[in-house]
Amino acid sequence: MSVSIHIVEDEQPIITLVKYNLEKEGYKVSFSDNGNDGIEDIKKLSPDLVLLDWMLPDFSGVEICKSLKTAPFFPTSLHAAECKR
Repeated sequence: MSVSIHIVEDEQPIITLVKYNLEKEGYKVSFSDNGNDGIEDIKKLSPDLVLLDWMLPDFSGVEICKSLKTAPFFPTSLHAAECKR
C-alpha cells in the first residue's frame, strides 16, 4: 500500500510540480486548491501526510490545523512561498 499525501495549495504551478515529483516517487497524491475544500478532503481521505500552504486566500494553514484538531492525528508540513528579505 502506498503512502497517501494530500496537498492544500492555491497556486496551480506549485501543485503541479509537487504532485508530479511525489507521484514519480510512488506516493498517492491528492490536492485541494483552497482551505474549505482542504478541510473537507482531509477529513474524507484521512491522508498519511498533509502538505499545507501557510497562506491560503480563505484560511491560513494554522486555522486549518486548528479546525482539524478533533480529527485523527496526521503529520502536517506547513510551507510558505513568501519570505522577508
